[in-house]
Amino acid sequence: MPVKIKEYVAVELSERDCALVQRFLDWAGAHFGFTGKTTALDLSKKENVNKIPEADVAFMFALLEVLEGKHHRIAEALMTGVKAKTIVASFPRITIGGKRMAAQRRGWFEKMCERLNYSFKKMSFPNETFYVVEKPRHL
Repeated sequence: MPVKIKEYVAVELSERDCALVQRFLDWAGAHFGFTGKTTALDLSKKENVNKIPEADVAFMFALLEVLEGKHHRIAEALMTGVKAKTIVASFPRITIGGKRMAAQRRGWFEKMCERLNYSFKKMSFPNETFYVVEKPRHL
């Protein structure tokens, strides 16, 4: 049974990116019957994690590895702090220049999920790997 989206909230780093995403959400919402809003938030700062709105699903596309490279353990802070029972995280398999990434498996991410007792399913596509992560029910 398809899920009906009522509201979509996007978090972007800059107001400029928010404006672009908001234009898309306005268009898509008018066509598919949902409301959408954006908010600018620097997710590299752990204190901003609690400002992310509660959601059924949090999408973290091509985000965690970039942040983790700049701020150690920020990915864990995001994963544990976001108020969502399901998280979909993605990691690129090719570079922006089209070359195959050296690290195709994200062992650090899988180990973190296991340590946190988060179950996950991995789906790999030619350009991107997705993890659908479920937090334990008591969280």
